[in-house]
Amino acid sequence: MGEQRNSDKRKVRILLAEPEPGEARLYARDIAAQDPMYELASASTLQEMLTNLREFHPDIVLLDLGLPGGAGLEGLRQLQDAAPETLTILLAERAEKELALRAIEQGAVDFLMKGHIDHRGVVRAVQCALWRRETSSSPQSHGLDDLTGLFNRHGFERMAAKHFQQAQKQGGTLVLLRADVDNLAAISQAYGPADGHRVLLAVSQLLQKSFRRTDLLGRTGEEAFAALLIDAIEPSAPILRQRIERRLEAFNQLEHRSIAVSLSIGVQFWNPAEGGSLEELIRSAEASLQRVRAKRREAQRLSADAPLEPAGAKSPEPGEA
Repeated sequence: MGEQRNSDKRKVRILLAEPEPGEARLYARDIAAQDPMYELASASTLQEMLTNLREFHPDIVLLDLGLPGGAGLEGLRQLQDAAPETLTILLAERAEKELALRAIEQGAVDFLMKGHIDHRGVVRAVQCALWRRETSSSPQSHGLDDLTGLFNRHGFERMAAKHFQQAQKQGGTLVLLRADVDNLAAISQAYGPADGHRVLLAVSQLLQKSFRRTDLLGRTGEEAFAALLIDAIEPSAPILRQRIERRLEAFNQLEHRSIAVSLSIGVQFWNPAEGGSLEELIRSAEASLQRVRAKRREAQRLSADAPLEPAGAKSPEPGEA
């Protein structure tokens, strides 16, 4: 009996508040197949959910926004009143996305779009929610950066190792992105250290807007950031780079600085067929970043060495050259 009680203490209790029995069975199957540490219960109405909150004491609730008796944000409100420490992940239809975003503002930790969820997505959302709860109690001891709230280098590498092992087991793919603020020192010198910190915060927020909530983000050095994209495809790498560059350009236009913030970005794709280790993936992403930085430095050198056009000189007309 003692061994059974110890085993129960390690289980994570998940309540599926989902009105459709077929959907609930699918979520339960997907979650249970991943790890025996998960213990599951289900509820198809608001009243059943509240009863389970009292009797089952779940760590996480997967809450359908259309739950009978608690449609919209009413179910979330009553859940939070009854069990304020319980983590909530919402299940939303595409038309309910705006409502789900409002629910995030009111304390839900994540949302999943119904019809676009696979078993990895469900489990990944659960794991991320548990990790957020663990880190929120003591940020420094759990590997969070004081300034940005992202993982620090230790926390990022620790979590990346878990995702890498899971990808190896399940045949998942990864994209590792490395980004450096090229001119942080120049900005801090020109505008002061406080403005340098503001730039780092802005870059961290820019990155968070560019990735999914279930991707892994970290500030891994003074001006260094990293992101690990879970179950990503190789063509997503250049798209992500372009997305970040567009957002950075918009930020610079709003700031009107004499020194625009500059980011160098390196990206590396990985799939299990390639083999290798997480350390090799990190080195490859770092090498990609250094190639980008080298090209940027060379372009700046060539620009500085280009002869200046004499004052008053006239550019040749077409056909004059």
